[in-house]
Amino acid sequence: MSDRRFWEHNSRPGLVLISGVEYDVSRTPDGMIHCPVPTCSSVFKRRSTFKSHIEHRESFTVSSIPFASPTLPDKDILEVPALAPQSNSSGLRNAPQQCVAVHPQVSAVTLAEGPFQLPDGEAPARVISPNLNNRVVLLPGENYLLSTCLLDQFGLCMHTALKILICMGCKKSLTAAMVSGHRRTHHHQSLTEKQLESLDRFVLKNKIYLRQEDVKIPAHRGPPVQLISPPRKGMVCTESADCHYAASSMPTMINHGRAVHGASKDAMTYEEAFIQQLFESVGRVYFVVIQPPPSEDTRATDIKSILADSFPSSLDIPAVSRTAVPDEERRSLIKVMAWDCFMQDVRCQKSEVKILETLKGQHRPEEFQGSLTTLDFLVKAYFRMAPEVLEGNPQRFTICKLLLHGDDIKKDSDHWRPVSKKNTSYGELIVQFLRAILRLHLTPDHPSKFSFGLHANQTDALRAFVVCISQNDHNKNLDLGSDGDAMKKLHEFLWTLMDGASVHAEENWANVIQRFIWFKALRRDSNFYESTDFTPDLAKLKYFVNSTCLIHALWYQKDSDVPQLQRVIKVHREVLALGRATTFNMLFEYQQYASSLAWNQQREPKVFLDPDFEWITVGQETLYLSRFRQGIQTLLERVEEKYLLLTQGRTMLDGLPNHVADDMTNSVRGHSFAKDKQFDSLRLNLFSHLIEIHHLAMVDREGRLAWDLPAVKDILRRTGEVWKPLYHLLYITTQVSTRAVQFLQHQTANAERHRNIFVQGQEVILLSGYSKTSQITDRDPCTPAFVHSKVGRWMVEFLAGGLRHAESLLAYVAYGEKVQHEYNSFLVMDNGHRINPDEWYAMFAQVNREHFQCAWGVRDFRQGAIAMAREFISPNHAFSLADELLAESSDHSTHIDHIHYGTVHGAVPELTNNVIAKHRWLSEEWHTFCGLGPGEPQAPIRTRRSTKASTSPSNHPGSSLVDVSAISEAASIAVRGVLDAYLQKKLVPLLNNAITQDILPSVLSTLQSSSTRTVTRIPVSAPAMEPVIGTGRHAPVQSEVMTYIGDSGSNNAQHSVRFPIQPSSSSSHLAAPLAAPVNQATGMLGTQSPTLSSSIRLAESSSSLRLATSSPSSSLRLALLSSSPAAYATARVPKKRPLIQEQSNQLHDRDGPKRIRLKAENNGKSLAVAPSSQAEDLWIDDDQDSRS
Repeated sequence: MSDRRFWEHNSRPGLVLISGVEYDVSRTPDGMIHCPVPTCSSVFKRRSTFKSHIEHRESFTVSSIPFASPTLPDKDILEVPALAPQSNSSGLRNAPQQCVAVHPQVSAVTLAEGPFQLPDGEAPARVISPNLNNRVVLLPGENYLLSTCLLDQFGLCMHTALKILICMGCKKSLTAAMVSGHRRTHHHQSLTEKQLESLDRFVLKNKIYLRQEDVKIPAHRGPPVQLISPPRKGMVCTESADCHYAASSMPTMINHGRAVHGASKDAMTYEEAFIQQLFESVGRVYFVVIQPPPSEDTRATDIKSILADSFPSSLDIPAVSRTAVPDEERRSLIKVMAWDCFMQDVRCQKSEVKILETLKGQHRPEEFQGSLTTLDFLVKAYFRMAPEVLEGNPQRFTICKLLLHGDDIKKDSDHWRPVSKKNTSYGELIVQFLRAILRLHLTPDHPSKFSFGLHANQTDALRAFVVCISQNDHNKNLDLGSDGDAMKKLHEFLWTLMDGASVHAEENWANVIQRFIWFKALRRDSNFYESTDFTPDLAKLKYFVNSTCLIHALWYQKDSDVPQLQRVIKVHREVLALGRATTFNMLFEYQQYASSLAWNQQREPKVFLDPDFEWITVGQETLYLSRFRQGIQTLLERVEEKYLLLTQGRTMLDGLPNHVADDMTNSVRGHSFAKDKQFDSLRLNLFSHLIEIHHLAMVDREGRLAWDLPAVKDILRRTGEVWKPLYHLLYITTQVSTRAVQFLQHQTANAERHRNIFVQGQEVILLSGYSKTSQITDRDPCTPAFVHSKVGRWMVEFLAGGLRHAESLLAYVAYGEKVQHEYNSFLVMDNGHRINPDEWYAMFAQVNREHFQCAWGVRDFRQGAIAMAREFISPNHAFSLADELLAESSDHSTHIDHIHYGTVHGAVPELTNNVIAKHRWLSEEWHTFCGLGPGEPQAPIRTRRSTKASTSPSNHPGSSLVDVSAISEAASIAVRGVLDAYLQKKLVPLLNNAITQDILPSVLSTLQSSSTRTVTRIPVSAPAMEPVIGTGRHAPVQSEVMTYIGDSGSNNAQHSVRFPIQPSSSSSHLAAPLAAPVNQATGMLGTQSPTLSSSIRLAESSSSLRLATSSPSSSLRLALLSSSPAAYATARVPKKRPLIQEQSNQLHDRDGPKRIRLKAENNGKSLAVAPSSQAEDLWIDDDQDSRS
């Protein structure tokens, strides 16, 4: 039975509001519908007939109310409000929606006796029957689809504007009455009674239509209805402006025109349009939609984002087991530390772990009225106290040894070293520790189950400290200095965490620091960190205990009568002695074990190389080597573009200067290579130039410089943008692996530390300076790195050409003396301040993403660069071998040899020639790999080795090991000697005869082939130059210019062809040549004329015939001399010789006759004549030609 037939003959109308009275209309047992109005006795078989009866009775005002399931109680029906004009989802009013409920299996219900009673105090709403001619206006870009958990069970969603349901699987529009049959027929899903009841409630609540013909179709030319079948091509009537009838076929449109507009088939007007339909049966009405422009479908992207939010990655993490894990599944570190056995109820609950993460987080300035901010300030000042109490103490080394070893000091005992004041990571760990303690202490009824387990003495000391720092919160003057009460209270609390009474060895997990280690080790995924992360934290905690003990002995007990050395020994015995039940001993043993695990555990690979060596992956980012090399070239171009834009096209240096004598041992404050006298004028010129072109300053009437400070600061910002690509190039191309902190500390001039940027000759050298090992070893590393000339050219331009000098002076004007000092001393500056590590990390990744399409950070690039160098740069042991042999021959060690022997003035100790050469070789290899030249990037080592192995004698059975290089050299010397002897005697006469007897007559006959052609000659007095056999130099020859006048009937008419042979003006004066006879009849030179024969040169490549042997230095240059050598006088040999360049015989000179080059190909040889106007351009150096 179809849905339509079921609705017509079997369904009941349900609640009907007639003249303000609700009636529950149903069918009698015989299937008939009785009009519920007491004065009407009409009976109907069809529901549509009953509906028409009610609607056309003038005394009735009717509105259908959706029926409810017979099983639903009456209160569910009463809760459904009557339909009234209201605002729909599109914001339009007066568009009431029909609402129905679904229940296909409806049994006959007797007609209710009397009117349906409403609850007390509620008046029935008057509902106007909807106007079926109204349409629903849909707004473009609005999403009208709504789903619920109930609709998900049926694969449906609701269109909130049209009040219909849409099947997500087959894209069909459904009314409420169609759902059950559609799911059963098309999707084989039978709805249970409980599901039907739930769906009835949803339909009643959201007023979903029951019948197809009651559904309001979308307005004309609106957006397509979502989720149903996409728009298709159709047609829309254009007979009248208010007619929006749409159809999918021509016959239907013609019938509409005939029936509605009275238009014939030929007179019917329509236009093509995109149409949609909601239903395919009763409500099959087409409507016109506007097809959106073709664009990318963002629905998939939206689904992905929603899926990512709905299904977080935490769902993929296995749950933490509350039961004991077998020992074979536990890591070694966990077995010893037993972290998984402590507070399992906290670790197994995600909410508890999240609370612990909040305890670890940073504090806000206003948190606990600023108490945590005060704590942060005090702890950082506390960490600076230990180095301060040692400053100037004559016994500092003894104190530091006593602190570690007590009174058991030996000759080779090491001493405790305080960390640098710039090191903040040590203090931040203790701030995190104390911040968590305060948060738990100051928050009543804290939701976390975790506790540090403070003992009574520790709790008392903590309360005293909190009371002290709370005075600062009440606007009281609190002394936060080293002698203040707050610092003393802080120390007293810290001392209770590590003194002898803090251990509680008889209890498990009774030590506060032990609990903090568990707290710090627990990650947000409920696992614990690795030994590689555990070891640094233990080192920080050990340093914290050592520094606290030193402060306790030297500062807190400074008023004691006990000598300071005895106080240090006493503190050592109580807190720091190993092998005893102390907190420090616990930390020491933990670090010993964790360090052994960290050093011995296998490292996972971090770098992956393409088998074809085209890309390299570190982490999640992949770097393609072609993009890497192209990006370096782009950065070089960016440096030049930004600098020229800043200076408006002006540069101060043409390249790297030649004579810069930089004394590397000069430690005078302020000295740098840029202070050389030859750069003094350049610095002032560029500074004044920048001020003038950017209008940074002016002179007022009193002679005072008036500065535009906003413009000055903007120029400093722009100069920083000029430097940034150069910084990046220096970082990635100078050394294979550069430490970021060390790079940011490069100094251009001597200040508190020695500079590490030098220029020797035309080489720019960076010496690695202060590093992380400097504080430990008290020595700076000394590793040279050579800057490539393409990068060093701009570095010298900026430092010596005056840009940095101008920056420092402008910084003095804008920011003061301190910033000027930084510009004068340090290399890496930007916008009035030194670039700090965090800024550099972000900047470095951004530049890599922009130019290399790979967002490697500093650490990733370090990993990738080292891996690339290992794969492409073959190690060379010759330098270290030479150092070892030289030292051995001098009967001392290599280290002593570097320090004391053969140190050249101006060099840095330990940088011997071999060390410099070794690092220069490495720099050049890295420059080549980066695509900076001088040659093509290297092939991978594996490729080179496999190629060499495939051609080695060991791969060929039966072959013996022979010295191929020695045989090749001996054969080369022998062949070279034979060829030199033979060619010098035989080749010149042979070539002379071939040219004068065979080649030259054919050329001249070609020139004289036309009887109407006229040739004149114009003598030129300047002599030409000829190469002399075996010398590589040139002798003079007679110069002559022949002019060829083309045939008047040809395309070359009136265009002379000139054959000049003219030397450079820089050549020596030669003896006057003999006059050359001229044929009076033709105006041509005689064929045997020495002048003409000397004007023709046989050239291979650059105008000379070179027969190269195995050595380029033994190249034999040959040239064809005149047939009459006696006609020439001896001349001084010039330094240059002419080079005849290739010229097309199609060139035409606007102001003169056409110049051509005659070329006769014969086994790579050419007969060439050069124009006189280009004689100067045809001279090249012998040295350059010998290298070509």
